[in-house]
Amino acid sequence: MIVDTLLAPAVTIIIALVIFAIVCTICNILAGLLAKAFKAINHIPVIGFANRMGGFAVGMVIGVIYIILISCVLSIIVIITENSLTFLNMEVLNQSKILSMTGLVNPFIG
Repeated sequence: MIVDTLLAPAVTIIIALVIFAIVCTICNILAGLLAKAFKAINHIPVIGFANRMGGFAVGMVIGVIYIILISCVLSIIVIITENSLTFLNMEVLNQSKILSMTGLVNPFIG
């Protein structure tokens, strides 16, 4: 039926994205708390440098996760609208260099 072919996969995808976003938010909050806890260490020369580099790495990972989430949401919009929007369709998404790179981890981009 229509519910099984269209609605069930969309709802499953949305639930998975919501759970993923919640987990990412919790990890982001925990990373912020750890950053505040280790702020005093920044005054020690060698350890402070390592702390800043670790913060840079964690920030980069969080940024990549946000890009992947945005890519998934845009892909879901394209799937739900059946590629009918002129400003947001698979051709537009495939032209984006950043979003085309996330096609490796985004299961919705064909």
